Amino acid sequence: MRRAVVIVMLCALLAAPGAALAQDEPLDLGDVVITATKTPTQIENVTQKVDVVSEQEIGRLILGNGNVAELLSWQPGVYTSVLSRNDANWGSYGSIGPKYNTFMLDGLPVDSFVDAQTLDPMIFQRVETQRGPASVLYSNYLSQDFAGNQAPLAGTTNLILRETVEAPMTRISAGYGSYNTYKGRYYHQTKSGDDLHLMVGADYEKSDYTSYGAPNSWLDMTKKPDFKKSKIYVRTAQVFSGPDHKLTLFANHAQHDYSLGRPYRDHNHDYDLLNAAYQVPLDERLTGQFKIGYRDYDRSWQNDNYDPTAVIKDYSLASISGVKQKILPVDASLAWKLNGNSLLTAGVDWQSAEYKTWTKTTAGAISTDNDATAKQYGIYIQEDVARDEFVWRLGARYQHINIDIDRVQGAAPGQSSRSWNEFLWSAGMRWKPEGRAWSLFSNAGTSFMAPSLKSTGGTIPTGSAANGQLPNPALQPEEGMALDLGIDYAISEVQNMGLRLFYNKVDDAILDNVVSAVPSQTMSVNAGELKSWGVEFEYEHDVWFANFTWSKSEISNPLDANQDGNEATFVPSTTANIGGTFDLGKGWSASPYLRITGGIYDSTDKTSRTRFKGYQVMNLKIQKAFSRAARDTTWTLDLYNLLDKEFSMPWAFKDPGFSFTLGAEIAM
Repeated sequence: MRRAVVIVMLCALLAAPGAALAQDEPLDLGDVVITATKTPTQIENVTQKVDVVSEQEIGRLILGNGNVAELLSWQPGVYTSVLSRNDANWGSYGSIGPKYNTFMLDGLPVDSFVDAQTLDPMIFQRVETQRGPASVLYSNYLSQDFAGNQAPLAGTTNLILRETVEAPMTRISAGYGSYNTYKGRYYHQTKSGDDLHLMVGADYEKSDYTSYGAPNSWLDMTKKPDFKKSKIYVRTAQVFSGPDHKLTLFANHAQHDYSLGRPYRDHNHDYDLLNAAYQVPLDERLTGQFKIGYRDYDRSWQNDNYDPTAVIKDYSLASISGVKQKILPVDASLAWKLNGNSLLTAGVDWQSAEYKTWTKTTAGAISTDNDATAKQYGIYIQEDVARDEFVWRLGARYQHINIDIDRVQGAAPGQSSRSWNEFLWSAGMRWKPEGRAWSLFSNAGTSFMAPSLKSTGGTIPTGSAANGQLPNPALQPEEGMALDLGIDYAISEVQNMGLRLFYNKVDDAILDNVVSAVPSQTMSVNAGELKSWGVEFEYEHDVWFANFTWSKSEISNPLDANQDGNEATFVPSTTANIGGTFDLGKGWSASPYLRITGGIYDSTDKTSRTRFKGYQVMNLKIQKAFSRAARDTTWTLDLYNLLDKEFSMPWAFKDPGFSFTLGAEIAM
């Protein structure tokens, strides 16, 4: 039965071009993007390749693990690997790794590992991903945790919130799915006159879930790893003398509590996020923007005495650990509209990050393990010049980073302060000959990223038998460069295709290596020179799309034969996607999506690395819409991983395979 369903879906996708052409609904080729220039700009006037996930498409995509990063799964050059419904995405961008594409919320940086789990896509108006270097207009994010700091070397993703309300509306939805999963969502929007707009929402999910860890590993589970997730947010926008003069506020709180499947492996996470922005036109050509944010991450978890190699397992409580982070990003910029469609952007940004880890023993004693503060500021300027058939772009950034370390693994550090001063640049060009349906583009830029405290200080001391990350205080910062060259071609009003070649290079690349499976331990290392290059091909119709990415990554480290010539971690050599949405009539629609992914490695060390086989994931969303008076009802059936592929992932994680969710939404 399952094979029959897959065959029918594939036949529908292959037959789609003829069906879609009959509808003859033109694509919006004059679309406006924000990310490449910080201000709304016609897409043909930017040199970079920018992908847009619209509000309508967001509603058609299935987030199997509830992670916003999964919205990007179907774009060329992106590989998402969300470890579970309780864990972050460890995929790669630009075929070079998970930390070289920053995430932003309305242009202010957020954590691609953390905040992608805490935000409800219901509030997004659109998602824009800029492929290629973005390190001039946008800063690094001083995460300090997970894979460390994040830099926009290979691109950046901008989560753009809904800003204004056309009419009051309330949307209520509920659903039930596999693993005894219950979901509920509430959203309401209203406005006062034409000036004050308000959006509020809440989301709740509860599940028994299922084992997603390999047997006899650190994730071995003796009971169901149940979880509860709740999110609540409010968004306001005050429009003053016109649409370009406005004040916006956004607040989001998320709580995620779960058990990792053993008696003493509970996790309790609280996340708070604030964004405020003020935009004002200073004259007909000059616009100012000021943005400030606050991110508070407070995570804690239990550690037990479980040893997968022991004959008699000890499930008793060993300790409780936690991480606290407070990050404050600020950005102020001016945009001058010059002659024609030219634009000059200049500004400053600043960021402060506090990072602290702690341990509580079974006797109740609490100790601070790591304690550090990082600060950075940048000054940037970029000019986009549009003349006749050409668009030229040139930009530069001066960046200063300082890290003050008070404590590493419970002791005074060998070096208490480190700082760096860097000059970064970026340039680009687009050429669209008059009367032609194609355009050529090319971009180049540099980046710089200091090592994070988690990478240098680790989460466990050297020689420990516990699960975690080992310290490496000798880490050096990274310096990167990115290049791309591509062509966009409008085949017709309803069809586009594109080809993009890319090259990324990082000197002294900091990569996470798996050094032990039992216990599960990793270590960040300077792997030498890391290079990736490849080609992205994409075809887009108004109803369906397809893309393919081939890439190769290589480490050059003549000082370490175990790493020299190896591939980067978490980077598949090939990915392919095909999908679309089809109107079946009488309110029915179907959205099938198929992703095919090549294999990856979890380490750059030849003696310890493991290769994980490639896999295929097929999702299908079926919807039925009803309209009665002022009330619209939509029934939705989400079928995730329809092929039931229980593929393995790093750190003993695995995708449990097929799951479903049946839900209904009422809009009134």
